[in-house]
Amino acid sequence: MSSLGTPEEGTDVKKAHDPGRAQLGATDPNQCRSRAARMLSCIAAVTAAAFLLAGARLLAADVEVGGYVKQFVTALDDPASTGPLDGLAATRVRVRALWRPREGVATELAYGVSPRVQAAARDEDVTATRPGGGVYRAIDAPELMYPSDSRAAGTFSLTHNIDRAWVEWSAGSADVSVGRQTVAFGSARFVNPTDVLAPYSYTALDKEERPGVDAVRVRYALGAFSELDAGAVFGDDFAPDASAYFVRAQSYVAETDVSALAMRFRRHALLGIDVARTVGGAGTWLEAAYTFTESVEADDYARLSAGLDYSPAQMVYTFAEYHLNTSGANRADGYASLAGTPAYVDGAAYLLGRHYAAVGASLATNPLVAGGLQVIVNLIDGSALLAPSVEYSFAEDVYLAAGAFVGIGPAADTAEAEFAAYADTLYGTIRLYF
Repeated sequence: MSSLGTPEEGTDVKKAHDPGRAQLGATDPNQCRSRAARMLSCIAAVTAAAFLLAGARLLAADVEVGGYVKQFVTALDDPASTGPLDGLAATRVRVRALWRPREGVATELAYGVSPRVQAAARDEDVTATRPGGGVYRAIDAPELMYPSDSRAAGTFSLTHNIDRAWVEWSAGSADVSVGRQTVAFGSARFVNPTDVLAPYSYTALDKEERPGVDAVRVRYALGAFSELDAGAVFGDDFAPDASAYFVRAQSYVAETDVSALAMRFRRHALLGIDVARTVGGAGTWLEAAYTFTESVEADDYARLSAGLDYSPAQMVYTFAEYHLNTSGANRADGYASLAGTPAYVDGAAYLLGRHYAAVGASLATNPLVAGGLQVIVNLIDGSALLAPSVEYSFAEDVYLAAGAFVGIGPAADTAEAEFAAYADTLYGTIRLYF
């Protein structure tokens, strides 16, 4: 069996009137909640760090400790702004500890912190942009550590994230995992229609680690290449209407990987299928999902991605993919009406049109240097997103990379050209793994 590597709102508290405590009664409850949230963040950070350090020291023989330090620098030219370029500098530090106390039992904790400096008017973290609603977490410390009030304007912020905290038991053909872990589905390269739990948008700069979700998951091996996978992924306060429940069957039939998925997420129902196989030296895939929305005012919708990849020569990789998104608009003037629909609020959809084509190629001139170009075209409005990149490994486990996202479109009005409305982004990164 395979092992998993895998906003908190303040609660109003009614206080009894006490004439002897007039000053306490006059305290702004928002300030109280802000202080409590900050304290919870600090406690969570100290606890996570203590666990990692104590585990590494006391159980060094049984603990695997690793992590990374990443530095991102970006410049953004937003077509909606007439001001200067927006800049961002963000550091991400992540430490993980994996402990196997005995055979068949494993547990992992991963904790990260990220100081960030960027324009005060832009609060989006472009390094980890995620579509749809918040991450599925039942209980979580507030992500923002500084400033303590998220409404406070400023250029510096400090966030943290307890990203993994799970235990897994393996017995016979079954694996059972409980806690904060990765739960992700799909084989498509550009958009995964079946992955609605914790996906990234295409322009996120750091997609190496999927966000951890709070889940109970059971995997049962039906054979050498077949598996039954079921679980519950919990949202705010374990509320059923904020959570997701899934059953997935996977098998290998006629040299083809096939999986079927049934899921209920945030009151909606999803049926999905994923097929992947090799044909004539090329890898092919088809991933599709149909979502039955809970709202009587919103239509059900389907999303599908189909494509292939091929290596025509050593160290050369190419791919092409078509994406269908029936939750999108079939005319550019319909983009503005999509924001409040279930697909975009709960279903992790973020592309505004219905038909897309994506192509890409990469070339490694030697084992240390690689470059590539990807192009995504909105077939409805003719706009395109160009994504060139280059990477150089100048030392063991140390990588330098640079790239860009450049949106172009035929329409003079960016509201009618999806990718022309994207902020042009130049970025550079350095990654160190340990």
